[in-house]
Amino acid sequence: MSGTAPDVRASGPLERAAVYGVALNTESAVALHAASFTQPPYSAPPRAPVLYVKPPNTFAQEGALVEVPHGIEALEVCTTLGVVFERATSQVKPADALDYVSGYRVVLDICVPHAQLFRPAVVQRCRDGFLPLGAWQLRAAEHVDLDRLKLVTRVGAQVPHVWSSAELVRPVTRLISEISQFITFAAGDMLLIGVPGRAPLARAGDRVVGGVEGIGRVSCVLGAQVAT
Repeated sequence: MSGTAPDVRASGPLERAAVYGVALNTESAVALHAASFTQPPYSAPPRAPVLYVKPPNTFAQEGALVEVPHGIEALEVCTTLGVVFERATSQVKPADALDYVSGYRVVLDICVPHAQLFRPAVVQRCRDGFLPLGAWQLRAAEHVDLDRLKLVTRVGAQVPHVWSSAELVRPVTRLISEISQFITFAAGDMLLIGVPGRAPLARAGDRVVGGVEGIGRVSCVLGAQVAT
């Protein structure tokens, strides 16, 4: 790889980028929903990565105030890793996948709790501010073991929620390879690697801090939605 890793902030190039999330990419998420896989209308577990999008309206800067929608008691908020692409990435092999990556960013993936996984959960996942972004990223050239990352979410004074990328069903390189068979990632696009089956819950008034060991941190504060 060449050049300097792009500054992918909410106020910078990421506004023009695509962000893709992956559901059911952790062992705990699969176990949580396994009973529904053989029920109508699905009939079988998914064979390919189950994707969702985080459009630009969801991007929030470090420390941002994120509104809890009216009528919603709590939101699921979990730390995950964003993989940022350096150049066009299409139909790559797992062994070559990281050659296309510029760096990694810590993010908080926020959503309204829901059981819907096989259909686009736009209302639940795509609200304003539902993707707080760490203020900086680790360059891919710097060493980090993507298969053994420790991801921590702290919600107020609660016991920190911890999970590991060792739990991923599809490790990062395999995930990039499989998705790149049908999506071409553009320079600056970001792929979220997944979240565990039971994400932490946060309510209005809570401060949430996410961290990935060796990479960085991100935080936000939840507040009640302002009446209009």
